Amino acid sequence: MRNNGCLIVALVITIFVSFLGWSWASDSRGNGILRGDLGFSLAATATPRPMIRPTITPSPTPASLCRLRVSVLNPVNLRSEPSRGAVIVEILSANTPMDAVEVVVVGGLRWYRVQLVLNGEAIEGYIRQDVVAELTPCPR
Repeated sequence: MRNNGCLIVALVITIFVSFLGWSWASDSRGNGILRGDLGFSLAATATPRPMIRPTITPSPTPASLCRLRVSVLNPVNLRSEPSRGAVIVEILSANTPMDAVEVVVVGGLRWYRVQLVLNGEAIEGYIRQDVVAELTPCPR
């Protein structure tokens, strides 16, 4: 039954191609080529071609400036930018450890750009200085 389906599909394609005024031809290697009156050809090769996959080069992880932890009992917002109005990336609970990779001062308020692994997922964002404690000394 499956072969009948392929035969029907081939028949429909042949009728459609004929209706458009296109024709099937073969190149010197026996590959099928669909030629049309629009000045272009579509080739169907019999041999598979290797798929080109992009090479992903991971960006280097910035060196940790210091180690921090959430120092308040209430959940703390990890934000996408150093701003109280920025998108919340994650909500962190008390004592969650993290690495500070950058210090930013915005409007007199000190923010840390931090990286951490939470539930097996690498997360990066900004957290305010007043909700964390230093586990290792941070540069001033």
